[in-house]
Amino acid sequence: MTSVVTRAAMAIVERQACQRSGCEGRAAVRRGHGKTHCVVHADPSPSLKVQERDAQLNLLVRCHAGCDQTAVVEALRSAALWPERADRNGTCRSMVATYDYNAVDSTLLYQVVRFTPKDFRQRRPNGNDAWSGN
Repeated sequence: MTSVVTRAAMAIVERQACQRSGCEGRAAVRRGHGKTHCVVHADPSPSLKVQERDAQLNLLVRCHAGCDQTAVVEALRSAALWPERADRNGTCRSMVATYDYNAVDSTLLYQVVRFTPKDFRQRRPNGNDAWSGN
């Protein structure tokens, strides 16, 4: 049985691979990890490294062209390719939708996040380009 992290790594490299002969991304598809095309910028040659760390069940991604790590992870989340942390039962949740709630002046007050399996969580911006959950 493959882990959630292994399946996520394979999904990323398969989705981002091109069909160009000799592309390094095609070898990553065969291995299930490695370098593929970045999800953030138009990438003529593979620069996004996708690697799993089995001991901690972590998925590591890094754009060697210099894309911001947060932007890479958010792009993968938007494409439903980023694995969310497992809950207490070992079930891995994936974010499938976000619902913004704004003030009258259009500033974001909070967001409701929908996960699969079906679950909803609220979060608010903390002012440091990150979220506080409550």
